[in-house]
Amino acid sequence: MGKSLLKNVLRGILRFQGQRRILRQPVTPRILLAIRPILKAWSGERDFPMIWAVFTLAFYGFLHCSEFTYPGVHSFHPQFDLGTDCVSFHATLVCPQRIVVTLRSFKRDFFRQGQSVVIAKATGTVCPVSAMQQFFLTMCPPSGPLFSFQSGRLLTRSTVMCLLQDAAALLLPRERIKDEGRRH
Repeated sequence: MGKSLLKNVLRGILRFQGQRRILRQPVTPRILLAIRPILKAWSGERDFPMIWAVFTLAFYGFLHCSEFTYPGVHSFHPQFDLGTDCVSFHATLVCPQRIVVTLRSFKRDFFRQGQSVVIAKATGTVCPVSAMQQFFLTMCPPSGPLFSFQSGRLLTRSTVMCLLQDAAALLLPRERIKDEGRRH
């Protein structure tokens, strides 16, 4: 707790001194749909269901990256990290109406009590319930860490950030061209 307090104090001092923050664009359903084919091309048929489930779950569950990723590519701690037993489908896996994701620990959970997040089924391609269903039916391991690649490497924060930043970088030139075409 002392480290986080020190971090917040230092951040406040830097802001007071006028250091600029990095401007970030929000991720929207439109952006998720636009980067979907890019993610599919990069990850291939084997890992795409997991990547798409991660991105939609994080978006609709309002999750911080640390809440669904792992500290290292081979570092899984069952008492803290998201495992396959943390996701339940209601009514059933075959015909789910909602999912309940139990976070064992999260950013502001200083006492590690955990929290459950309920996400309802949505219509359209950007549906976290359908994405998680597809992931569980095709490639989710029966037990252990929830999000791991076919190679066995776990999903880390840096991997998620690289995927999102690289896909958005490829997307932005296309979006600018479309916007400029609309203006003229």
